[in-house]
Amino acid sequence: MVRKMYKHKDMVMMLLASAALIMTAFYPVLSNADVNISITPGARLLPTTWSGENKDTGEKFSSSATNLGVNLKFQWRDLYTGISFASGEYEFDANDYSPARPTAIKTLTEDPIKVSRGEFDLVVGYYVWDMVSLFVDLRSKSLKWSDDYELNYAGLGGGVTGHYSFSPTWTIFGSLGASSLNIKAKNKGLDEKEIGDGVGTAAEFGVLYRMTRMLNLYGTLKSQRQEYRYDNDTTEIHTINGLTFGVSTVFSL
Repeated sequence: MVRKMYKHKDMVMMLLASAALIMTAFYPVLSNADVNISITPGARLLPTTWSGENKDTGEKFSSSATNLGVNLKFQWRDLYTGISFASGEYEFDANDYSPARPTAIKTLTEDPIKVSRGEFDLVVGYYVWDMVSLFVDLRSKSLKWSDDYELNYAGLGGGVTGHYSFSPTWTIFGSLGASSLNIKAKNKGLDEKEIGDGVGTAAEFGVLYRMTRMLNLYGTLKSQRQEYRYDNDTTEIHTINGLTFGVSTVFSL
């Protein structure tokens, strides 16, 4: 699983660079001994099914994989920011329909088609009420085939989150969001070029258990839907459904 994450080394470097940027931005706050700030790193497993349909031909694809994710959140009073990254590898039968490659001919092979899927998010939010926040999300996603063909999606999103603690140890939480993405393709040895755009929605519902003052366990149900419109007149619907099993630790300053 760790090996798969290196296929998205550029996104991993983006994650580390974003963490450094956030730490720099929060330095004036961290240097003040009277501030109320929390830092929450975490890791998670995401058993996920990625399905899709070509709206023009009706052809469909589906594959399941377990993704590995890491995340880091900073909160100061009602303001918070966070970064997250998740990655996994999916396999598709060479004789069946698989995710569209708008600027490349489908590889003729009897071997399974392998696609590595990575997602990166940089979120900034604010609690408008004690249990409800609004956020904006800088999103980036990559699909990379085993022959080095790539599709890269990037754009801006936003949404709302909420939580409710019904005991000192149990909390339920959820979020709703939407995004708009620009799509670029990169063939091996060629420059990246813009090939379309897309829109997406996401919903998540979860339960968190506080094992100790600093250690949390949580699980979620998560669903995403994206519609991608490519310049070659291909339109695909992608859905990502699955579970999340995570652990996080909270450092309060």
